[in-house]
Amino acid sequence: MSQHTGVTPLPLAQVRNMVFVALMAALITVGAWIAVPTPFFGVPVVLQNYFVYVAGLALSWRQAGSALFIYLAAGAVGLPVFAGFAGGWGQFAGPTGGFLLGYLPAAIVMGLVSGDRKSAMWRDVTAMLLGTMVIYGMGLAWLKHLFPEKAFWALALGMSGFLAVDCIKMAAAVPAARLIRRMTGRFVADQGQA
Repeated sequence: MSQHTGVTPLPLAQVRNMVFVALMAALITVGAWIAVPTPFFGVPVVLQNYFVYVAGLALSWRQAGSALFIYLAAGAVGLPVFAGFAGGWGQFAGPTGGFLLGYLPAAIVMGLVSGDRKSAMWRDVTAMLLGTMVIYGMGLAWLKHLFPEKAFWALALGMSGFLAVDCIKMAAAVPAARLIRRMTGRFVADQGQA
């Protein structure tokens, strides 16, 4: 004799999407832990934004935004998800705060630009370039706020080394994102939703 509990199970596609959102948030955390210190205002080179690129390309804009929201919220409440195993609101006030906050809109922009159709290389590259502009724009603006005595061009010049490394990350993100797209069935499950 079965009892009806009134609870409807989630569709398998929805469960799968939730798992990939959580997995991407976890991978962004692992990427943050792989950090190389630099002398540039305490901003390390991390693999964190590599996974932001992958999330933005591989997931729909809603899913990518959700993954980044989960990641940032976990850090805000104090979980050690940021570079150097740090967490807490104070991280948003430090030198990396602008970059961290830039990840969320960047992932959404990348998800929107890459689209739900079968993605073309030019669309993926455009998405990552726009996402990078958002991340760097917010990051540099925050650094300029923290260090007003530094000329903006000096800050931008100092970030040029980071940009070279980010180009390598972007190139590596494309094949990873394409693999995840096949695994998530993004072009079937998300058509018309974004």
